[in-house]
Amino acid sequence: MADRIEAVVTMTNIYSYTRPAYGYGYEDAYIYTMTGQDGKTYVWKTTSYMGVEVPSETGSIYYSTGKKKGTYTFVEIRKGDVIKITAAVKGEGEYKGQPQTELARVKVVEVISGGKTPEQIEAERLAKIEAKKQEQMASLAGDDFIWKRMPYKQYKEHYSDCETVCDSFEKTRFGSYIDVIIREGRLKESGVRGQHYSGYECTNSDGMKVTYKAVCEDNAIRRAEKEFGGEGWVCTHIYQYC
Repeated sequence: MADRIEAVVTMTNIYSYTRPAYGYGYEDAYIYTMTGQDGKTYVWKTTSYMGVEVPSETGSIYYSTGKKKGTYTFVEIRKGDVIKITAAVKGEGEYKGQPQTELARVKVVEVISGGKTPEQIEAERLAKIEAKKQEQMASLAGDDFIWKRMPYKQYKEHYSDCETVCDSFEKTRFGSYIDVIIREGRLKESGVRGQHYSGYECTNSDGMKVTYKAVCEDNAIRRAEKEFGGEGWVCTHIYQYC
């Protein structure tokens, strides 16, 4: 019989995925990674959603027999929560060279302290994105510019060595696009009929901006009209390259 332990742990990661169920259909599965006060890493792989039932006057779970009586609310365990658990030790192993203890039949006994709320996590994520954008904008110098809404396929085939603007990937019914930072000297001579490509930033009457690499302003405007439609496309800036 497997040893049963009691430990105070911090939830460090929660990974969820869908897998084929035994017999037919699909089921949700979870991998909970926890760090104990002893420094050990504990992992629980399960199809059960981890949480604890707490007494509540407005709870949706009602018990009238057995040890539990009254109404309870199911409180989900989030990343960062410090909890007390009991569990069976399933075995010892390692992941990416780090030792870990795999658990089974985990039960949450108590939530000692809560981690960050989903709203706090989302606010921090948005703040990091904004800070990264500000850092990227501050790094622009000379003839550097942002090629707005470059087709993602074009970026992967021809500009994968360039930095992209943080959180700029967008998927639309017309295709996938991303904003790419073009550094000075990155655009080379076109070799087409002795002409050279330049970067043309075009704006329409709705304020939408796109940048195209073209041999002339008219070509860039025609491409914007073809891909995005609308009226009033004009060239607002030209990035010249030798």
